[in-house]
Amino acid sequence: MPRKLLLKWDKSNKYFYQTVNGKKIYLCKGRGKWNKEDYEVALGIWNAYLEEASQDPKIEKKIQKKKNTRLSSKNERPKHTLAGIADRFLHFQYKRAKNKEITVHRTGSFRWAIKRFLKWVGPKQHNDDSAQLLNRERIEGWKTYLDRIQKEGQKEKRISAITANDLLLTIKMFAGWAYDFDYISKEPKYLRHIKKFDKPMVKNPEIFTVEQVRRLFYEVFDSPVWRSFKIYILLGLNCGFGTREVATLCYDEIDFENRKISKFRTKTGVYSEWFMWDITYEMLKHHKEHWSPKSNPIYLHGNEDKELVFRTSRDKPLMWQRLKNIDGVNPVEGSRFVNVDSVAKRFKSLRERTFGSTEDIPTFRHFRKTGATLLADICSRTGLDHGHLVARLYLSHSPTDIFNQYYYNITFENLRRPLKELEKVFDLKWEPNKRYTYEELYG
Repeated sequence: MPRKLLLKWDKSNKYFYQTVNGKKIYLCKGRGKWNKEDYEVALGIWNAYLEEASQDPKIEKKIQKKKNTRLSSKNERPKHTLAGIADRFLHFQYKRAKNKEITVHRTGSFRWAIKRFLKWVGPKQHNDDSAQLLNRERIEGWKTYLDRIQKEGQKEKRISAITANDLLLTIKMFAGWAYDFDYISKEPKYLRHIKKFDKPMVKNPEIFTVEQVRRLFYEVFDSPVWRSFKIYILLGLNCGFGTREVATLCYDEIDFENRKISKFRTKTGVYSEWFMWDITYEMLKHHKEHWSPKSNPIYLHGNEDKELVFRTSRDKPLMWQRLKNIDGVNPVEGSRFVNVDSVAKRFKSLRERTFGSTEDIPTFRHFRKTGATLLADICSRTGLDHGHLVARLYLSHSPTDIFNQYYYNITFENLRRPLKELEKVFDLKWEPNKRYTYEELYG
């Protein structure tokens, strides 16, 4: 997908700008064309300019000539039409995003859902009495339509139950908002009784087998682009890391002296510690000494106290954000940043190369589940108490009840022995400058 920005970038002066009637409007200085923080500041300045322009007829006339300008009070469609109410709903959500009440990404989802709904309604959306179309019967018809394209999806692209639920919820929210702000006189009643779609029961593989882990580990290329991936797999098993934890691992979180990793889980903010396997320790140490670049380090969110352990071959973080411009009606508000997960993408390629079909092969996040399941089993077999609490520490989960939260003391030291036994289960081997194969070791 093309990565087209609404705002333009002056490379020589390092400024974001926009043009109005052939004249450059310089907005703010930036550290780079794709710097998220600077781009959002520039967008805010551009929004303010448009707000000011709406009060000046001369400037506004010039702005109207420019394609894809932001919705303003001057160019919104009449408020007594369904299309006009939709314009005001989106404008309201854009203001919420500007005030940091919701994300810019969410406004893009709103706009996409509204656009699909209006397309489904058809030309009637512009009629003077079209506001009355925003009723319970119409929303039930919308649900029927979503159900049909979810199951058939012939003329239109088939959608998932998750997407259908998001489209349905947005329109229900839109109807409630229209009544609350007096755009429609009659409240659409009992919308809560319009139930969401059931997610299909998909039988996903639960955990990796020991053989699958070994095959994946030894299938990794020894090339510079791939050589760190063995460590990603080890971190997924040894520490229960997902792709985000791997991508955000910093050197200050690795204690080489005590062979331990300490980290707050990105999703939950829960702190945990893991004792490194011998192979994890050796590979991380080798990576730092020989594979990690000595110059131009990359830091987590610009914090120079937190140098990232891993990077891509293009000197980017393993997980970064890319600006995605949504189809062009209102790119100022509709532009959003999407995550690019190079670990997940590369693991998908590794699965395909190793096993051919990946239908029955778990994903990277299943390393967490594999490790937790085997740890609980190890505790049960070796007579260690509270295997579920050990698994909780491993997964960086908060205690689920008052007793475990306040009265039962289980420390990270309780993880040491089970993790050592888990290392023996997989029996993975690695030496610098030596290539092992699965068949050589286990075949």
